[in-house]
Amino acid sequence: VYSPIVVSNITSALSKVVVALQINHTYDSDLLLQLISPDGTTNLLSASNGGAGQNYGISCSPDSLRTTFDDAAPTSISAGVPPWAGSYQPQQALSVFIGKSGTNINGTWLLHVVDQVAADTGTLDCWSMFITPAQCTDGGGQCPGADLAVVMSATPNPVVASNLLTYSISVTNNGPSSVRNVSLT
Repeated sequence: VYSPIVVSNITSALSKVVVALQINHTYDSDLLLQLISPDGTTNLLSASNGGAGQNYGISCSPDSLRTTFDDAAPTSISAGVPPWAGSYQPQQALSVFIGKSGTNINGTWLLHVVDQVAADTGTLDCWSMFITPAQCTDGGGQCPGADLAVVMSATPNPVVASNLLTYSISVTNNGPSSVRNVSLT
């Protein structure tokens, strides 16, 4: 199952991503859960955890009864036990999304749920994603950041002794933010 959430109008880079969900399933270790960003970055939330336990989360409401994947959680999902109500660290850190901006975050995010064994059944009852944009202040560094490229070339190449050598230096901003007061030394 691929379940989409569309994100739009995030104008700065991400500083945090958290996922909360509730899945009813009769044998949790059959499941593979992934979060996929619009740029295709794939994060493993949980795979083959919980043995014969049942369910991720207890209910869709309130959020505290869901399984919440948060890098700041005290316990890893692989160290917890079903139904995992509360916050757990995912198998791979969600920090892989930190610093992404523009079309890398604005677009369709997917929760990918795979039942890796055909004998059992389940349902994805709900899921949500909490994204925190970076707080941007003027002069505060990357937010969402500039992508400066510096290219230097020398002509003629090769140079002959006692001839003139000319260096050309080009600085290009590939965005997404504008820059000012750039110094090249």
